[in-house]
Amino acid sequence: AARVNWRNRELQPGEQMYSRDFFDNEGKQRYGVNAGLVILETSEAELGKMLESLQDGRDRSHVVSSGPEQGFLTRWPGYMDRWQHLDIRFNYQLHQLDFVQPGFKADRRKDLPYDEVCICHFSAEPKPSDFFFQSQKTYDQFDDFVTGSLVKDGGQGWVRETLMR
Repeated sequence: AARVNWRNRELQPGEQMYSRDFFDNEGKQRYGVNAGLVILETSEAELGKMLESLQDGRDRSHVVSSGPEQGFLTRWPGYMDRWQHLDIRFNYQLHQLDFVQPGFKADRRKDLPYDEVCICHFSAEPKPSDFFFQSQKTYDQFDDFVTGSLVKDGGQGWVRETLMR
């Protein structure tokens, strides 16, 4: 789920996200679109411009980052101020459970029943597929792999109680 970090609050589904919220006072990108699912409405002409920009190594939109595709979409002029937040159910990230502060009601990750999760986004390492390709067998059971590797202490209780029930 995308979050405008400077507000440090969860956005409501359909809530408008403003591109200026992704940049600091000097115009440097500090935040951006963070999504496992992005639904774009574009035209063939707009797509052509995007592809042209991507193929031009001198284009100013090329910025080194840990999420280049999301950064590109954050900075793309055709999408400025057109972002709307999708519900957390469409970008549920287990590793984010580690960052949920106890009692912080603005983040409902731990309150969301697992059967309401539509897309489980594994954006951190390790990935679930790593269980099947372990060079040294650390875990015999997938449940143990999930609770022991994919989440840290902050989310292990939730995973055991909700995900692995």
